[in-house]
Amino acid sequence: MRNLLYNDIPFLLELYNKTPYIIQSNTKLYYKFIHNDPINAPSLTQEEHEDRILQRVRALKEGLLKCIDPEIAKKVKIEAMRYYLYKVIKSDLFTDFSSEMFEIYQLLNEIFNYPSNEIKLSKRHSFEINAIKNGNLKKAFMLSKSRVLGYKTYQFMKPKKSKI
Repeated sequence: MRNLLYNDIPFLLELYNKTPYIIQSNTKLYYKFIHNDPINAPSLTQEEHEDRILQRVRALKEGLLKCIDPEIAKKVKIEAMRYYLYKVIKSDLFTDFSSEMFEIYQLLNEIFNYPSNEIKLSKRHSFEINAIKNGNLKKAFMLSKSRVLGYKTYQFMKPKKSKI
């Protein structure tokens, strides 16, 4: 199945394999294409896709399979970890351990077990990531669910800023 939403990820990783070195710059050079007609001709980011999260994780895995350099593989794995920790678990999809969530967890398991340079995890996230890496998908789901619940509780209890 062709991934139309995130086909740029595998393409760029294949491109990285063909370059002898990559120079990172803080200067952002890009051509901005204004495309903001969500009704008549929406862009891919404006279109509603129920499987958007799954498509992104699939694209990361597909791109990772094309990686030769262990440092680039490490960066892709870190991106997958960030995406899981900050996007996937905050999505509406993360309400129960559905078949789509199971597929996402399986893909993440394959991504996290892909050979790369060593990644240092923070202690608070290591339990979730290591559970996925070891194949304890239900445990990872429960750990993430409790972390999100704790975060929401903290946000609720935090004093609100008020103007006096």
